[in-house]
Amino acid sequence: MRAVDATPRAQAEFRFYEELNDFIAPALRKRSFAYAFDGTPSVKDAIEAIGVPHTEVDLVLVDGESVDFTRRLFGGERVSVYPVFERLDISPVTRLRMVSEPGELGIQYVMYSKPGRNIGILVTCAGPKTEEALLTEMCSSLKVTK
Repeated sequence: MRAVDATPRAQAEFRFYEELNDFIAPALRKRSFAYAFDGTPSVKDAIEAIGVPHTEVDLVLVDGESVDFTRRLFGGERVSVYPVFERLDISPVTRLRMVSEPGELGIQYVMYSKPGRNIGILVTCAGPKTEEALLTEMCSSLKVTK
């Protein structure tokens, strides 16, 4: 006869934001859910066990405090997991992913109108250049011709 371990598993409440929801089961998307675990896993191990690659994560808050991937879970924590921030400066907190690979910096969409009318440009970028710096660089190279 096998012994049954009656020790209750510890739990932490997880919430994944934005595109990180693509990696988890539809029933768990865009809401908080309990994650049960044994021992004291790191935040990184728990995130990956749920199905989200740690390389897609830029910020983790445990009970409202910015932490790195080595933070251990003991049970009862509230864990919020965020992807790369494209329009919000989160430099005062512990960033977990640096965006600087080629191809991750650039223009998402550009639109212009006929000469003599307003020019509209929407730029999104991530990485060492801010959107404002990228937009300034782009606009300085624009030439208006008739």
